[in-house]
Amino acid sequence: MTQATLMTTCAGILSIPFSLAMGKETMPNITNIWFIVFIMVLSQAIGNILYFKGMNSLDTGTSQIAFSSILIWSFVLSTLFLHSQFTFIQLWGTLLMGIAIMIIYYRKDGIKVNMGIFYIIAAALSFAIFQVTSALVSNLLNTGTYLLVTYFGSTL
Repeated sequence: MTQATLMTTCAGILSIPFSLAMGKETMPNITNIWFIVFIMVLSQAIGNILYFKGMNSLDTGTSQIAFSSILIWSFVLSTLFLHSQFTFIQLWGTLLMGIAIMIIYYRKDGIKVNMGIFYIIAAALSFAIFQVTSALVSNLLNTGTYLLVTYFGSTL
């Protein structure tokens, strides 16, 4: 949790000058989208914590392979919530990614998933939620506000 908090706090501090330079540093009315913003901030915070937790028990290569499941999660979530349309080739590529992840973790006695892999895959799901909710609010929040809310919100 310390790593996730330290990372988002530093990113928040670094985003302040960018937020001010981009203008419109005032907070827009977010009363209509507060729940989506809350989910966005919460999913980033949870994703950071889970990712660092998983990294504690896995090597970098294994972590990155498990984290690539974010493509599958993003595909599903953007279809459900953003009504995204994907081509057959994109669908096939996503399916191949899922199969490739399963093959990598396959052993003779079945698929072995330790808790580190579970944490990384859960982090990927959480970050996919963050991406989809970010897309939902991208036209409603200015960039400066988005940066400050995202980083300092997940720090809290």
